[in-house]
Amino acid sequence: MRSYAEKLIGQADAKAEELIGWVRIAIALILAATAFGLASVGEVPPGAALNTLALAVFIILATLAIGVCAVITVRKGRYRSWMAWGFGLADIGLVSLNLYLAFAISGASSTLALSTPAALLACVVFIFQMFRYRVRLQLTLSICMVLMIAFLVFMRPMETVQGANIEFLQTAFTPTTNTARIVLYALIAGLAVFAVWRARRLLFEVAHQTEVQRNTTRFLPSELGHDLNDAALAELQEGRLVPLAIVFVDIRGFTHMSEALGASDTGAFLTEFRSIVTDCTADLDCIIDKFIGDGALIIFGLHTDLAQGCQDAVTFARMLLMAVNEWSNKRLTDGKEEIRIVVAIHAGDVIAGAIGDMRRLEFSVVGGTVNEASRIEAYAKSKDLELVVSQPVLTSSGLTDGWESLGRQSLRGASQPIELSTLRIVRR
Repeated sequence: MRSYAEKLIGQADAKAEELIGWVRIAIALILAATAFGLASVGEVPPGAALNTLALAVFIILATLAIGVCAVITVRKGRYRSWMAWGFGLADIGLVSLNLYLAFAISGASSTLALSTPAALLACVVFIFQMFRYRVRLQLTLSICMVLMIAFLVFMRPMETVQGANIEFLQTAFTPTTNTARIVLYALIAGLAVFAVWRARRLLFEVAHQTEVQRNTTRFLPSELGHDLNDAALAELQEGRLVPLAIVFVDIRGFTHMSEALGASDTGAFLTEFRSIVTDCTADLDCIIDKFIGDGALIIFGLHTDLAQGCQDAVTFARMLLMAVNEWSNKRLTDGKEEIRIVVAIHAGDVIAGAIGDMRRLEFSVVGGTVNEASRIEAYAKSKDLELVVSQPVLTSSGLTDGWESLGRQSLRGASQPIELSTLRIVRR
């Protein structure tokens, strides 16, 4: 699956090829008008042979045909990125033929080829590459164009008919050819301005998507938003079975507290509580899965291993309990109600992934381990304990000192009793 960036560049390439197609059509019309003007006022070089004029007609018709083909291909949705190589090489070939005709018609020195209006077509082709946003293509075609121009200019510097160079310069700067130059200069200027505008619009589109992604991380775990392209999102949607440490956090007596606080103060209270929880996770490799009212579900070990995840989970729990203790003491000093929380940690295999369709996705973890962690949190609350962990957490983390065993407990919904332990926090 292509990423959003690849799709964006692909769409830009297709639009660029259509635009270039229209410019080719315009160039063909300019060349036709110039040729007609030269013929109508008798400014065609006297040395122009019939086959040379036929070649000029071929160049005009070929330029027109390639332009029409590019426009139709894009409009029909049949454009493919490799086609840009074919169109680009065709442009180089047609420009080279134009330059060749510049001195071939009159038999002048090839060193004078760049003095004709046809030389400006090379500048147009160089600008074409600015629309494609493909460095390798631009570099290759530009090198080919420069080498071809150099070859043509030095093709026959001395093989000239007597007086041919003077006649060539006289016909190269007639009112008709100068008008063609002015029109081509205007075309080049217009293309340059459009190229800058187009690049600026693309930049704004990318910046807008970045802003949307940044705002989205306020509602989704920011740890998952980093470099989350379409391919990574599709992989995340498939879900996977991984061993994780699951942490549930809950505020004791919140229902009674919220009734006393009122709606406005309750919102401010929860905002401060969630800010404390977020601060305690700042330096740890974890994901705040979701805030659930006055509680939170946090997972550890998704980007590390279970041992590190369990260690980080215990570290987080101890940091949070101390931070809430300080917050509670400050509230007591201000004459407000004391805050107490409960933290439960469990570890085991869970299914982690993005659940939902493309209209609404939510990262979540499901499975027996998550349900058991929730039951441990309810058990801790019923026993008036601040921090309770399961034996798998202690076994995986290697943290054994200071823990008090609560024995094997039969929890509702658990298939078998779970060994639990608590760590009593000294409150200041």
